[in-house]
Amino acid sequence: MSHYPTQNRFTLLLEMLYAVLARCTSRSSRVMT
Repeated sequence: MSHYPTQNRFTLLLEMLYAVLARCTSRSSRVMT
């Protein structure tokens, strides 16, 4: 695992991005409702 620190960072960044996207989706769904 330690051999691929870049992949780990990319995964973490992707997770954060996904979390932000989920927030935007929840907000958008609230607005639509």
